[in-house]
Amino acid sequence: MQSLRPVRRAAELGSLGGTTSRTMRMIPVIIMLAVIGAVMAWQLRSLAAESVWYVVPAFAVLVFAGILHVMLQRHGGSSRRRALLFGVGTVALLATGLFAAFGYSFIRLLRGGAPSFEAVWICSAVATGVLAAWLWFRFVRLLRHT
Repeated sequence: MQSLRPVRRAAELGSLGGTTSRTMRMIPVIIMLAVIGAVMAWQLRSLAAESVWYVVPAFAVLVFAGILHVMLQRHGGSSRRRALLFGVGTVALLATGLFAAFGYSFIRLLRGGAPSFEAVWICSAVATGVLAAWLWFRFVRLLRHT
């Protein structure tokens, strides 16, 4: 049994080791967000040349991902639950807004009599509605356990 102790100890410390500082754990995330941002900027360069406001939502998603990652790296269960509550609540709110926009557009299309896009709008509205409902369910579960 003594031969398994070093293996157990290594598993307890984690893949980065027990003495790795928080800054060292953040370096891969910072590099990943920088690479994603560079690829995004390269792909959206023609839209950015037209107007900078086309790139702002993508930049906001990257900033949100970075903030959420920093919040999730805190020690302690309650701070991680609060970070999950913040992340799931924000995404649930955005999904609900998207569902409302798809629903409103679908109703406008029905009134205008455009049958060619009805299936696309129905599928989009149902998919975002299901996603929003699931995210709100998760949010309420997290809220009860926090």
